[in-house]
Amino acid sequence: MPESSGRIETTHIDEVGRTATSSLQWLLENRNLKGKATHPITHNNKLTLFICGQEGFADIAGEIAKAKKSIDLCCWGFDPGMELVRGNSATWPRGETFGDLLIAATTRRHLRVRLLIWHDRIGSPMVHNMPGHSHGTSPWKTGGQRFENISAKGSLAMLQDAVAKKEMFSGGYRGDRVRPEDIPMLAREEYCYSWYAAAFHGLLGRLTIHLRHGNSHAIGKSIATETSQPHGLTMGEIEKPGMSYLGTHHQKPVLIDFDHEEGAKAVGYVMGLNSVTDYWDTTAHLLDDTRREQGGVNERRECVQGVAEDGGFATLKPYQDYACRIDGGRALIALYNNFVKAWDRAIDDRTRSASTDCVSRELPCGSPPARLLD
Repeated sequence: MPESSGRIETTHIDEVGRTATSSLQWLLENRNLKGKATHPITHNNKLTLFICGQEGFADIAGEIAKAKKSIDLCCWGFDPGMELVRGNSATWPRGETFGDLLIAATTRRHLRVRLLIWHDRIGSPMVHNMPGHSHGTSPWKTGGQRFENISAKGSLAMLQDAVAKKEMFSGGYRGDRVRPEDIPMLAREEYCYSWYAAAFHGLLGRLTIHLRHGNSHAIGKSIATETSQPHGLTMGEIEKPGMSYLGTHHQKPVLIDFDHEEGAKAVGYVMGLNSVTDYWDTTAHLLDDTRREQGGVNERRECVQGVAEDGGFATLKPYQDYACRIDGGRALIALYNNFVKAWDRAIDDRTRSASTDCVSRELPCGSPPARLLD
């Protein structure tokens, strides 16, 4: 452990058992000395931990639905078509979608919604982290929905009506050539495309999206400081450029009503969960759960036995991750400052080095809500 952060601890030995229990230092307290604090240790924060998407996303959906002033989301990827709370239906939409939740917040309740998403021209299409923007950009209906009427159920109803009338779709497809079982996924693709098109044109009320790239220069400098480097000519040629030029922003905090009523109702989340449908699962981790969405070729190839006709599983694989909810306390101030610094840097030049000052015009970082200072 570096001398600048290490400390001496006293551990007591049990006289009877002649044993002692100790642990490694977890926190870098010396980096939090007055005047030097970059990630201050805070107190009086209520933490609630959720395991798996069913629990974590349901809690987030509930807070978004009752938010009064603002919603800030920082994502590795964002899927407007994912349902945060799901019924037992086997087809999309199984519940209200993430995109519809935000539409309701920003167009009906007039909240400010800021959505900050990692997006890279090479990496994002590879990992499909923004359905309707990074991929799925050729919807069945040219032009998609009318911006003022975008909804998941609207997309589904529109496609069902077109199929019934055997209308001609974009790409030369006819309604009489669409299988009924394909309608939900085609409608989902059209919904996501229309949602992003409206969002990027500023047509979803006070919802704003900023995209940010990885900083290949900063990543390269960081890699150079590592004591362990990739070995061999092939590894050096492939791994280092891959890490540098495909590096992602993987922060996923959510902050709701930060300065409403001086922070009295502020709620934040720090997550491992990504805001894409692959991360929705229950604590039961059933191998094949129709509440998860349909799997692709990987699920069929990797599973030897299953319920699908081709021998694989019909749905995406079980996935476990967490969400930590934060109620009250100064930790929410640090969470907000982290968000607005990233948001401001993404306004003009997505790759410039991190600013040392918070320059957000929305709320000066030096004037945090009073209720969060208790």
